[in-house]
Amino acid sequence: MPIIVSCRSLSRKVVDNVPDWPSSATVSNLPAKTAVNASSCEEATSVTTDDISGKVSCPKTFSCQLCPYKAKYPSVLAQHQRTHSNERPYKCDVCALTFKREHHLLVHQRIHTGEKQFKCSICSHACVTKFALVSHMRRHTGEKPYQCTHCPARFAYTYQLKHHMIMKEHT
Repeated sequence: MPIIVSCRSLSRKVVDNVPDWPSSATVSNLPAKTAVNASSCEEATSVTTDDISGKVSCPKTFSCQLCPYKAKYPSVLAQHQRTHSNERPYKCDVCALTFKREHHLLVHQRIHTGEKQFKCSICSHACVTKFALVSHMRRHTGEKPYQCTHCPARFAYTYQLKHHMIMKEHT
């Protein structure tokens, strides 16, 4: 009977008799007493199906050398490590602005294309980011989530709170 392994990090299903899989694997259709080798992690050991109940896990993480941060995947660690450096590998072809994350470049490029995919359901306003739309919606709802820590004043936008703090000398 084959073993079916569904794995997040591989983003696919693997059918094998005795697979090696990463810690994110989920196991199903295992015949009794099948030997399973989770050798993708140095701390994992060979087990039989009697030893596991649906999931194989191991404590493998990838550690940042500069701070206590740990990640499950090397790509996430590489992205984190850019916070410690000035490396900005993603460059806008139009204005040469650079970014640490590809997603931030893609959002920025909408400024040049004029694409505003987030539309207000109440008025005709459209925004480049979902965050900007959520912020815009406060005009309609009256929500004021930012409160002064020194008085009961509340504000819809962070810039209003900052201005208040300066004007009232709460700093």
